[in-house]
Amino acid sequence: MASRRGFLGGLAWLGAGAAGAWLLRERVFWPTASLDAEAVGESGWLPFAEARTPLPLVNVGLNGVTVSALIDSGAQHSLVDRALAERLELTEALTPPMIAYGAGGGGQVGRGADMEIRLGETTLNRVRAASLELGPIADPDRGGVGVILGQDVLQVLVADIDFPKRRMRFEPRTTHQAPEGARDAAVWKRGRALEARVAMEGAVIDAVVDTGATAALSLTRSAAERAGLLDGRTERRSTSIVLGGAVEGVSVRAERLWFSGRTFEDQEVHILPDGRIPGFPDGLLGLGLLAHERVLLDLGGGALRMMESA
Repeated sequence: MASRRGFLGGLAWLGAGAAGAWLLRERVFWPTASLDAEAVGESGWLPFAEARTPLPLVNVGLNGVTVSALIDSGAQHSLVDRALAERLELTEALTPPMIAYGAGGGGQVGRGADMEIRLGETTLNRVRAASLELGPIADPDRGGVGVILGQDVLQVLVADIDFPKRRMRFEPRTTHQAPEGARDAAVWKRGRALEARVAMEGAVIDAVVDTGATAALSLTRSAAERAGLLDGRTERRSTSIVLGGAVEGVSVRAERLWFSGRTFEDQEVHILPDGRIPGFPDGLLGLGLLAHERVLLDLGGGALRMMESA
């Protein structure tokens, strides 16, 4: 069996992210998270939970137990591993099931589970997550990630992720003020997600900002073909951890990418098989273009700000 150290080290090159659960089809209204009225405030700086992966993992309190959570701006809803939900006897929400799809196209039926999440000094007194089999990333001997905090949480909290210093903090977006020196990236809302434009070797790609994706870009095969990336350049087989398992794809190197006023040279682009999910985005903008700076995610306000590490 792969060790936790080896698995987490390998996550650094997985191109489509650890969650891969971008598209979730709603059967009923699933609310955004709510803040504890008596505990509203900044969380304080919280260290990354793991040193061997660029993914923004943080230890959170879940109904009084400490678990590792992934902050995933590409996941439309928060998720909890089904085995963890059963072990902690989380309250099952009285809602019809949700059908969840990962980047590989496989679907699962998940029930709602209501959680109380504590992020440092901030408490979310109701996060309604989909209880699903998260797959390899949730294996205690491998990834050990039991919770994915998605766009429902990031509608009410601004996530301030200082990638160079490997720490993050959260504050209610209603009281958030952009720090001096932060610059606005050109983004717009796509549903509850943020989408941005990336220029690449003469092509332009609109991609969802996804902190659960580690490559600079992850593209569907048809989008990669339109962008001219399937031109005979070297392709390397790669495996991406997605919702419930893994999906095989290839990766190539892009000579030059442009995003948010900066030029990035010799970047990895992961190419996924064309999805079987209507509405799945052509591209995911990942940590290869984000993790060099401090990033402030305000999905509720439709803003992405970047700045030098504090």
